[in-house]
Amino acid sequence: MQARVTIGIVVVGALLFGVLLRIESVTSLLRIEYTAGVADSILPPVVSARNVLVYNVTTNDVVYGRRIREVRPIASITKLVTAYAAYTSASLDTPGSITWEDLATEGEAGSLAYGNVYTPRELLFPLLLLSSNDAGVAILRLVGEGVFQERVASVVQGARLSHTDIVDSTGLSIQNVSTVEDLRNLILYLKEYAPHLLDITRLSSYQGVYAGWLNNNPGVAFTEWRGGKHGYLPSAGRTFVGLYEKDHEYVVALLGSADLERDITAILETLE
Repeated sequence: MQARVTIGIVVVGALLFGVLLRIESVTSLLRIEYTAGVADSILPPVVSARNVLVYNVTTNDVVYGRRIREVRPIASITKLVTAYAAYTSASLDTPGSITWEDLATEGEAGSLAYGNVYTPRELLFPLLLLSSNDAGVAILRLVGEGVFQERVASVVQGARLSHTDIVDSTGLSIQNVSTVEDLRNLILYLKEYAPHLLDITRLSSYQGVYAGWLNNNPGVAFTEWRGGKHGYLPSAGRTFVGLYEKDHEYVVALLGSADLERDITAILETLE
């Protein structure tokens, strides 16, 4: 009798173990799906980006998703947040001179020169068109660290950027991180509350008092382009978030891309 009871306990235990394994398998799959996004299998095979989100703004639907909540460095997409901080600050039209410290920042884009006098508003153009790190540092200095951090906190909260951290104004730090899902929220927030910033990123060029700047964003090559930002760091790969209009309006967000133009082209072709 005792042996039968023991065998029964073993059998029941085995069955329970099997059920737990199934539950854990389902939980694991759900967890993977949660981090992976949706529709991964129908992404164009040539899309190289590690993280992808294509979102139909018009219908409020995710078209493609791949690891949409994985936190990754965003490189110079950071400058959209910097632009917002400057644009909403009280110092937007306060002039200041470019310093040697500004010009010592990594990267040479921007055509800024020592002693040139700019306002943060004017520096938005080299910041967003040429992705100038010098302009990013100058804006931080002119706006002030405290105000900058307060404005960053404002957009993080307002746009519901739950997986985003911004620690500098240029994107040079790998600690500037986000997800493609958060980047979608960011660009839609800017579209509603600071559309002028996206209008700047749609320009092919802009002539300032001291210099002119060409837009080096690969997204601008497409007629459907409605604004956004790209970036690059060796540890991040190529990064991008942009708005496109093809009958419907779409957000395309990419992190860890090897070839932004190819990825964007492949995605837009599937939206026709």
